[in-house]
Amino acid sequence: MLKTLITIFFATDSNPQLCALLKTALLNGHDIHVVGWNLTHSSTEKNKVLIEGKYKGITQVTPLVVSSHVCSLERGTVVLGADAYDTLFSSQSTPTSILNTYNTFESDFVWSAENNMWPRKKKLPDRVGRYYDRNHRKNSQQSLYRFLNYGGWIGKVENACKILKLVAKQLVKCDLCQCTKSSLCKTPLQDQGAAHIVYASRFRHNTLLDQDQRIFHPAYPSCENLGVSESGEVRVENISNFTHMYHFNGRAKYNSGCKGYYEHGWFANLGKPDNFEDSVTFVGNKNEKYVLSASKICPYIWLQNFTWIEPSEGRKTWQISIRNKVFQSYG
Repeated sequence: MLKTLITIFFATDSNPQLCALLKTALLNGHDIHVVGWNLTHSSTEKNKVLIEGKYKGITQVTPLVVSSHVCSLERGTVVLGADAYDTLFSSQSTPTSILNTYNTFESDFVWSAENNMWPRKKKLPDRVGRYYDRNHRKNSQQSLYRFLNYGGWIGKVENACKILKLVAKQLVKCDLCQCTKSSLCKTPLQDQGAAHIVYASRFRHNTLLDQDQRIFHPAYPSCENLGVSESGEVRVENISNFTHMYHFNGRAKYNSGCKGYYEHGWFANLGKPDNFEDSVTFVGNKNEKYVLSASKICPYIWLQNFTWIEPSEGRKTWQISIRNKVFQSYG
C-alpha cells in the first residue's frame, strides 16, 4: 500500500490564488514542496526566467525544474503536481484519501484530463491528433474529458521522474516530434504541448488520463459541471460524485460562471487550528531545502473574514517575492 504523498507546486511569487491553494492543501495535511521560487526573472521580458544560462518562458522550464526535484525523492513516494495559481483542493483531499483514489487507477502515472484540446492539434505534430482521434473512434462511450491537461498529475516518483524529464527534453530538442527535412517541424512551445507529444508516443509508461475526474477537474470553459458544497465536497455533474482538485484552467478563470469559488470558498473563513503546523518546504535550485511557515509568504492566510480575490483579478492585486521572504527568514 502506498503511504507517502508529496504535493509539488511551481511558483515564483505569492499572490491570493497561491495562498488559497496553500491553505486548502495545508488544511488537508499535505507535505507541500514549492520549486521555481529561486529562479532569476528577466528585467526586460515578462514571464521569463534564467535557466542554464538563457532566459526562457516559465511554461518552457516548469517540467525541467519540477522533474529535477521529483527525481531526487525517495522511490516509492507518490508525487502530485498542480498549477499553483488557479487550482484548489476539496475539503476531502487528505493524502490518504488521494492515495486511495490514485490506487483505483492501477496506473503508474495519471494526467488531469480536460474537455478542450490545447494547444490545437494543428500546432502539434500530426501524430498527436491522430492518436486522440483514434482513441475517440475506438471508444464511443469515452468521457468528454479526453484531452491531457498539464495542470494536474500524480504518480510514483520513479515514473513521474521519467515522464517529466521526457516532457522537459521535448522543449529543448523534440526527438519525439519525428521531424524530417522535408516537413514543417511543429515543435512544442510550452509544457502542455510537450506533454501531449509524450503522451501520444510509445513512451507513455502505463500512463492514463483522469477522464472520470476522480482526482482532477479542469473546469474550462465556464465551470458548468462543477459543484462545490459549503463544506468543501466537490463533484462533477454526471461524471464524478467525488473529486479532489478543481482547476480554473484557461479562460475559465475569467468566466462569470466561475466566480465566487475563492471569495466564498469552503476554506475562506477558517482560522488556523490550535497547535497546527503550517510549514511549507521551499526547494532551491540545487535541491537545498528551506522550511517556512506559510504565513511568511501569505500574511493573510489565516485571517478570518478576509476577502479572497478571484483568479481574474489576482495578478492585479498584491504579489510577494517568495525568494526575498525565504532569504530574509534564513538571514
